Amino acid sequence: MQLRRVAWSSLLGTILEYDFLLYSTMAALVFGRLFFPSSNSAASTLAAFGTLAAGYAARPLGGVLFGHFGDRLGRKSMLIVTMVLMGGASFVIGRLPGYDAIGVLAPVLLVALRLVQGIVIGGEWGGAALMVIEHSDADRRGKCSGIMQFGSPIGCLLSTDVVMMVSLLPDESLYSWGWRLPFLLSGIPVVVGLYVRMGVVESPAFQEAAEKLDAEPDTTTPLAQLMRPRSGAQPKHEAATSHSNRPRRTRSPARGRVSGPRRPAPNPAHRIPIRLSDNRIHPRPRCRPHRQPDSRSLRSTTASPTPSTNPNNYGTQRRGRGTSK
Repeated sequence: MQLRRVAWSSLLGTILEYDFLLYSTMAALVFGRLFFPSSNSAASTLAAFGTLAAGYAARPLGGVLFGHFGDRLGRKSMLIVTMVLMGGASFVIGRLPGYDAIGVLAPVLLVALRLVQGIVIGGEWGGAALMVIEHSDADRRGKCSGIMQFGSPIGCLLSTDVVMMVSLLPDESLYSWGWRLPFLLSGIPVVVGLYVRMGVVESPAFQEAAEKLDAEPDTTTPLAQLMRPRSGAQPKHEAATSHSNRPRRTRSPARGRVSGPRRPAPNPAHRIPIRLSDNRIHPRPRCRPHRQPDSRSLRSTTASPTPSTNPNNYGTQRRGRGTSK
């Protein structure tokens, strides 16, 4: 029963992608005209898309921030905070006045709320996945994780459908109050998700880690523990000097045996055959050395050919030019 509740709460949490993707659609439709007015409509749209990119840049920061406090304070509390912040940021965007009402403060507040959305969705995604994995056993871990992943496409479809219905309004109604409705409706999944998450307990893995931490307090932060090298790992400066400090092999005078670490046997393919000549060791050449032709061979090759008197060359003379039968 508890695992089912955890899976549904994670599903409702990832449906918050509705708010994140809803902002993307509204940035292309209305935010350029309402919050970044300009004589050039293309410049206004590009400015609105710039605020869209700020949310994606803030997602990794949210994962690190909420992951750190989740290890300290608990997964459940952080997931409740992320859901409240996402619903609150979307609701404030729906009530935010435009540039004509408060001037430059309007785009500044819009960018700040977009950063809050990015940080929250980064912490929500990692926390929901971790909550499902720690509660489920090995047999149902993949199934429950798949249920959690199913929330993102549901949120995408919901945001697309709501914007499609709102875009049917006249332009005056759309730019005055119509675009606010999708952001105000985001409070419905937030309320349902909070109701489900209030009944979720902490994972057994986190409770075990908390009890161990109470018995043996550790002052280091989780991020520092992540960056700390493993106990069996060798530091870089020790690895660099390990070759020079290697113990050498010594010969025992009693038995004549060699003690110490053995060197690996050389590869037979790399051996070069040698030969002894004049009490010196020379490597055997891989190929036969080139010999310079002498003057006698040069004269024999440049001289005009003469008929051979050797009876063994009878067939050669018969096949040569100028021979008669």
